[in-house]
Amino acid sequence: MNNNFESILNDVLGEKLDCLLYDLKNNNSEIRKKETKLISLSKEMQRAISGLGNNEKNVIDEYISEINRLNCDYNNAVYVEGFRDCVRFLKGMGVI
Repeated sequence: MNNNFESILNDVLGEKLDCLLYDLKNNNSEIRKKETKLISLSKEMQRAISGLGNNEKNVIDEYISEINRLNCDYNNAVYVEGFRDCVRFLKGMGVI
């Protein structure tokens, strides 16, 4: 049952994170500015690595992909722990 609960919790929180990210991307000007800068930097990086061979490009791509996956895992874990902290706090206060 604990694994089932964890799975459901992860699904629910994943949906919540998706909604939050959508909202941030559409309603937060600072996030939009950072995304615009990231797009520009991505184009610069593509130009910078255009002279590299396929093997070197693949290594760079794999490295960046792994960093992104790890950051997603970190962010999800922090979000879930924050949710758990909130529940513990509310229980401690006698609210739930």
